[in-house]
Amino acid sequence: MAGRKKSSTTKNADAAQECKDYEATLATDFSGDVIKRLEVDKQKAIHLRRNGDNVVVCGPNPHENRREASTIEHAASGVANVILHPAHANAGTNALNH
Repeated sequence: MAGRKKSSTTKNADAAQECKDYEATLATDFSGDVIKRLEVDKQKAIHLRRNGDNVVVCGPNPHENRREASTIEHAASGVANVILHPAHANAGTNALNH
């Protein structure tokens, strides 16, 4: 007998739990690297973004990382103020979408 499948809601919740939010800074060597600092909870990440600080979301699933980052940004800035930017060509070879 096959194992019981998880519902998509459960899968999304599990994937989101694997995402971790971190305070972040940009490298000063023009590489575009993002340096993750202390792990923070979602409320702290929202607070950091409201204050213009950087946050990076890390986890094994890039799609879920983007979803978590979008949730944080919408909570911090409001839906109408969120614009997805591709990595800037002059920001360094390791620059990320933001």
